[in-house]
Amino acid sequence: MDGDFTVPSIIQLYNGVDPEELKSEDLVAFLKRYFPRSIINLREDFFSYWLRRCGAKEERLYSLAKNLAQSKVYHPDKKSFSREPLPGEVDFELKFLMSDRIKPVGVLYEGFQVMVICSDLLAPDEATGDHCHIILTNQLLGTWDENYCRCHIRVSICGFPSTISTTGVIEGPARPREYYLGRTLSANPESLKKAFRPRYIGYGDPRLQEVIKGYLLQALFYHITGNPFCNDKGCRLFNAHWQEEMIYAQLRSGASLCDFHRQILERVSCKKNQDFK
Repeated sequence: MDGDFTVPSIIQLYNGVDPEELKSEDLVAFLKRYFPRSIINLREDFFSYWLRRCGAKEERLYSLAKNLAQSKVYHPDKKSFSREPLPGEVDFELKFLMSDRIKPVGVLYEGFQVMVICSDLLAPDEATGDHCHIILTNQLLGTWDENYCRCHIRVSICGFPSTISTTGVIEGPARPREYYLGRTLSANPESLKKAFRPRYIGYGDPRLQEVIKGYLLQALFYHITGNPFCNDKGCRLFNAHWQEEMIYAQLRSGASLCDFHRQILERVSCKKNQDFK
């Protein structure tokens, strides 16, 4: 503890994303610069790590696969979606739990249900405030939005553990309005991509690496203060709903934390603000 803040002694970073998509060591170095007093461990995919550590038996693997299958969102416009999964859906989850293969993207999962599933796998000695668990995944995660009455794709879902989705970066925040207008008018898809690519993050985009760093900070600030977001559009903790907002907060020249959050970081890390670029 540091005053009113819960500062993690150990940051556990799980990389369940293709190494060609994210450079894990660069992310670790970034976190180390911001949190020099914390031990930062880079681990494999979350489920692979914990299933290997606990030596999961067939019964537990099946139960986990069933829970994951039940967390799938089939009707984004319905708040209640829980149902008994089909055997094939459970087998699909089981296949990837039993292998080191990265699961293909396309299915939307309810983020809070996935968080509970992951939390239940943590060993008691790591389910404490001393540990901050952050999961990097390529899977689509969503949560119910009361304002729009539908399940929205999210970039990150902060909790214990926190989850950050690389596919969510691409599919979550909305692209420029003109992009959707062009699609409505049946404009050539490739021409649209070329015209608007600087204004949104797409698949295979090298800018993804830097964007993820801002969401790592959000997960850490959630652990430290209980609030991962900032209302300042120039702060890396800004909760962007549009791609252009996200690009401005994370990728503009000199992108950093606002003065308020920089001061918090100075307090918990004992470093001067010029280090937090």
